[in-house]
Amino acid sequence: MTFPTMEKTLSVKNVETLAFYLHSAVALFFYDVWEFLRDAPFLLMGKHKIIYAEQAGHLPVPSHKRIAVVAIRPSREILPFTLNLLRGLAENGFFILCVSTSRLQGETKEQILSHSHHLIERYPIGRDFGSYKIALEWLEKRSFYAQAELLALINDSVFYTKDTGASIAELLKKGEASDWLGLYENFECRYHVQSYFQILRAPAFRSRAFINFWKQYLPFSSRRHSVKNGEAGFTRILKNAGFKPYILYNTVRIHDDVLKRLREKPAAEDKQFRYIVFLTANRVLKTWRDSLPSNKFEDSLTMEPEDLLRRVSVIMEFKNPTHAVGLLCNFLYGAGLKRDICYSGAHPIADIVSLSSGYSPEEMENMAVDLRLKGTAASSMSTGKILRIYGRI
Repeated sequence: MTFPTMEKTLSVKNVETLAFYLHSAVALFFYDVWEFLRDAPFLLMGKHKIIYAEQAGHLPVPSHKRIAVVAIRPSREILPFTLNLLRGLAENGFFILCVSTSRLQGETKEQILSHSHHLIERYPIGRDFGSYKIALEWLEKRSFYAQAELLALINDSVFYTKDTGASIAELLKKGEASDWLGLYENFECRYHVQSYFQILRAPAFRSRAFINFWKQYLPFSSRRHSVKNGEAGFTRILKNAGFKPYILYNTVRIHDDVLKRLREKPAAEDKQFRYIVFLTANRVLKTWRDSLPSNKFEDSLTMEPEDLLRRVSVIMEFKNPTHAVGLLCNFLYGAGLKRDICYSGAHPIADIVSLSSGYSPEEMENMAVDLRLKGTAASSMSTGKILRIYGRI
């Protein structure tokens, strides 16, 4: 027996899939070429070195043993989260150097100055790695850089919570035996430590590998370049130099803590946590066989903890952990959420706003606005969705 309607549907679906991949190849090729051609003349003219303005902040200057470079592009919506970060750094005794790729005005500028020690406003090119590079050159010219024992490289791509100071203190304590600390690692494509939050001790940032990396790095604005040659490249050179990262939210820790909670707390008494685990486990995988046997939350309540957790573990090392297990880490550890957590179908905006914790009602409103402004992947196979899926924007 044949089913002509089904055959026709499958045929149409195959054509749509082929069209999508062809569209992707064309869109990605021309977008990458355009980004590099756009930036090349600016880099040749040295615009990546231009500082428009700089100004001392209002915080009393601490000792220069701990220095934090914070790459920012603040808006009204994310300013409260950036201030949470700056407060957390100040609580831990860091000299805070903010580097902005936009000219700051009015209340926004005053708030940044009130929560930092120095502010640089620079030419907008090269993303966060461009800001790190210009800040390191600025620091190298100052004598107090020689006193530094810790160097943090951080950006504002996170909804930082009011408990960020405690998270920084925990990272420094648990990673005291390591010269290279991070919040998350990423197993997608090439292994790398997530560059939005790293702290290095003197042996690492005074190493020849570190110094040579920043001398040679070209700050193109291409996100692909920033990830491949910046984020992954930075990890590669440090690893090759013999440094091993300590990751606060590493997959083994998350696995053990989730399993412990699943075993110790009855499902009926821990529904929100179970629901977050269920959402995490049900994320779409290329290997569909690793998805849950049912898409009903009620069915997951009766699953053995090990069966449910296995799928979470696969996703942690298959997808970007900041997206895949971001909600879990927020629930378990009070971790801040990445602002792009809704990209590529990681989670819908409604889930993020309703299930996240550690934020005030006002911060939740700001979060919802920022998530909508940054957008989620479009439902249609548009060029914008392609660029997000493949990590170009």
